[in-house]
Order: sequence, then structure tokens, then C-alpha cells
Amino acid sequence: MPSLELHSVYTIYNTRSFLASNPVLKGIDMKFSDTEPTCVIGPSGSGKSTLLNVLNGKLNPSAGSIAFGDKRFRSYQQYQRFAEDNILMIPQNPYDILIPQLTLYESISKILTIADENHRSLSSEERRKTLMRTLKEFGLEYASETKVKNLSGGETQRGLLVLAVSLKPRILLLDEPTAYLNVEYHRRLGRLIKNYTVDNDMVLITTSHSPEFINEIGNFVEIYNGHIRKIGSSIDLLKDEHTKVYLQNGKLVLPFEDYCTKDRSQVRIMRKSGILNLEEI
Repeated sequence: MPSLELHSVYTIYNTRSFLASNPVLKGIDMKFSDTEPTCVIGPSGSGKSTLLNVLNGKLNPSAGSIAFGDKRFRSYQQYQRFAEDNILMIPQNPYDILIPQLTLYESISKILTIADENHRSLSSEERRKTLMRTLKEFGLEYASETKVKNLSGGETQRGLLVLAVSLKPRILLLDEPTAYLNVEYHRRLGRLIKNYTVDNDMVLITTSHSPEFINEIGNFVEIYNGHIRKIGSSIDLLKDEHTKVYLQNGKLVLPFEDYCTKDRSQVRIMRKSGILNLEEI
């Protein structure tokens, strides 16, 4: 399957002069493959969300180009039309998609019936059997008849991922999929998502701060101050001191200088083992 490629992508907010600006993304060159899912990491303000919005067709880059295999898009508008049919982005807030008044099964099935021709072609019995199998794999079989509004944040997030893998987009974008999950589920979720996307020839691009999740995804790209600082495997991330990423208390902890763009009023600084660990208040 073709790979998704970015060539010298720059993104600038609210400025009239390219030369006088300070771009959020500064010449990103990257290739994303369906055989190698990728986790994008970096401190707050590094450009991770901006990158996802560019890939999702929601944010027009100021310069650069995007390609999918042999297809070179002549304009971002042409890429946006491609994105509408081929790219699915799952936001952090699952209630942006799932229907709170319906049960989890009803909500996912209803959306699949509307959005997926293959799902519509199945009999009602086949639809239920297929969807229940996926819910079970994500540990949600017990919650299938519970209304979405009564589910926990983690259960709803996993339900959204069931919908995502069932739709089988060519490119799947996940924004912090472990945000509402207990840490013990991070590793299992990473393994499930990776297996689903690779088995179905999907390009997977996700962001995360969970070392357990990143370790299962297997590959990462580190963005710092709008640049790609490092690309490698999770082994590189966890062991190579050059990345300046440390594991502490089950979280990714970057050195203090990597948080220079973060609002100081929103963090509490604690010095542990010689490493500055920033925690959200």
C-alpha cells in the first residue's frame, strides 16, 4: 500500500509575512507507512496537534506538499478531498462522534451503517456478530448494551476506537488515545491498534505520552520546536539518551528546557533523581 509523505511542510499562524514569522512546523519531511505505525511525541507546543490537523485536511500548510504513493496533490484543496474519503481522525473527546443517548452497540452500529457501504451490505445478524467480536477484543463486550452517556471516559474512548478500526480508513489518526484510560490498559491498546492497522493495510499516526503504548506501537518521531529531532524505534526512545526522554513513575518525562513553550502557571515542577518532572495540576 502507498505511504503518506510530507515534503518541506511549514505552517504559520496569523501572520502576513512568511519571512518575518516563526512557523509552528518548520520544514517537516516525513514518510508514514502502513507497515510501520508511528507515534508522534514531543513537549506541549512542539507542533504535534498542528501536524495532525494538516494531515487531517483541516489546516492548510503555508508551504510544502503532501503525497500519497504516486499521487502528488497539486493543491491542499485536492488533498482535502482525498482526506474526506480516506482519512479518519479520532479526537480526544469521544462525545464528538458517539451518540450519548444510544447504547454503545447502537451508536457504533448506526454510524457504521451510515458511513460504511460494506457494513450496510451485511445482514443484521452478520453486523451484530462482526461488531460484537470487535467489542470483545477491545474488552467492551460487557458494555455493549450500556448507554454511551453512562460509560466511563475510558470505556467511551475504547468504543470510539472500535468504530475507527471497523471503518477501516486508509489512514487513521489518533490524538492521545490513552488520555482517558488506566495505565494498565495502555500496552494492550497499543498492541490491538497496531495489529488492526497493519492487518488491514492502514497507515496509523498517533500521538501519546504513554511509554507502554509507544513501546507497543514500535516506532516514533520526536518533534521539537517545529522540527523533527529524531526518528526511531521504541527501543531508541527508551534507551538512547540523545532523545532526552526519560521514564519516571510510568510517564514520559522530558527535561525542563523542552517545556520552554509551556504555560508555567499550568505546571508543578518537582525535582526527582536529578530530573525535572512536570506534572499537570
